[in-house]
Amino acid sequence: MSRIDPSQVSAVLVTRGNVDLTPVLDSLIFDDVVVWDNSVETNEMTYGRCLAVERAKHPVIFSQDDDLIHSPENQLRLLDEYEPGVLVGCMWDEWSAGAKQQGIRDGYDDLVFAGSGAIYDRNIPGDAAARYLERWPLDDFFRLWADTIIGVLAPNRQVDIRFDILETATADYRMCNQPDAELLKAQAISRAREVRDTLSKKDAHRLYMDELVAGGRHEHRYL
Repeated sequence: MSRIDPSQVSAVLVTRGNVDLTPVLDSLIFDDVVVWDNSVETNEMTYGRCLAVERAKHPVIFSQDDDLIHSPENQLRLLDEYEPGVLVGCMWDEWSAGAKQQGIRDGYDDLVFAGSGAIYDRNIPGDAAARYLERWPLDDFFRLWADTIIGVLAPNRQVDIRFDILETATADYRMCNQPDAELLKAQAISRAREVRDTLSKKDAHRLYMDELVAGGRHEHRYL
């Protein structure tokens, strides 16, 4: 498949509103850029990224956090990796290994953070969020950890493309630097995996009926 053109892609950012976005905005190769500023909008925390997607002009989304830089070359490499129906994002083995050392089972092996630099269809975050919200409430836990939850629930693929970290990434107020961040992040990943790995009643019924028609099952073991 040929590279998707930057003119067909919208960039989406979410920010607390207390950092200078100029370096990030200047680095982007996309004409359509949507910023959800939690200091101006309703404070939806990282869930603001999902809401900002609804304002994008194009069917394909590039997203990253406000404390890192992807070079134009990196952004073009990500466009080369675009896969319809899949959240494709920048993750690598050492990053996942660090999460395992924090006590997170399987680390980040099965997730993609949209804020690390990612390319995906615009419906993907909303579809993943909807799955989670069938089971759990739309509360501040979800708003804060939405990127992590969506990154597990969405069909995803990791690519080893590295970014440059801005100085603001080390600030005390960043999510990753909060005292309880590791515990809450692990909880978010666990919840999302539970939702992902549990058949919905609709899927369970379909699977049961398929097996029944095939002469295999006579009890509602999935329901």
